[in-house]
Amino acid sequence: MLNGGSKNALDVDVGLFRKTYNSENIFDTRIQSGGTVVLGEEILLRVLVNGDDGWRYSKIGQVTMHYMEERQQQQIVNSLWILDKDGCLNSDVREICPREQYKASPLESYLIFQAFMFDGMKETDEISLTVKAMACLEPADCVLDCPAGHVRRARNVPDRNNTVEWQDDIVLRVVLPKYESRATQNYYLAILLLTMALLALIVLMRIIKTSLRRRITKS
Repeated sequence: MLNGGSKNALDVDVGLFRKTYNSENIFDTRIQSGGTVVLGEEILLRVLVNGDDGWRYSKIGQVTMHYMEERQQQQIVNSLWILDKDGCLNSDVREICPREQYKASPLESYLIFQAFMFDGMKETDEISLTVKAMACLEPADCVLDCPAGHVRRARNVPDRNNTVEWQDDIVLRVVLPKYESRATQNYYLAILLLTMALLALIVLMRIIKTSLRRRITKS
């Protein structure tokens, strides 16, 4: 959707990323649309604008979560906005999204949040993540201006004649974490240790048997 008079093409890569197992800070696995995430799992939203088309700056615009109940034929049951139209964080969602979006470069922006479920939501239901992005030629058009506490104040808004907006939707399913009790973990660990001990004993007996055969042969 064009905003102003710009005719530059806009190529945007919107992606969700998760951390690999035991990775603390690296979001290196892409989550495909229609994929599954675990309740409470940290997710990175990345918006990357292709600079080859002449755009110099960008930011994430409005981000909204829609709860779609499967048996209602994809009807939207509930919605929650994470970022407003200016890209500012909804102060009511800081429990799942504690910080504002931030830039990795002028054309690449990140937003980290935790997977959540709406009230009454089941694992078979879906969440549709609607993401809007803005690309700009001038830095003032893509500046992130979020007042403290997000209490809106009157301010001058520049004429955005060299900007363009873009939208994408990503569908996810959220599942509950599968916890194993400590007793179950200890049980499997005991079996593993016992198996390793038996294998070691078998190998040792074969070594002794082979050694005895060699001695008998030499005699």
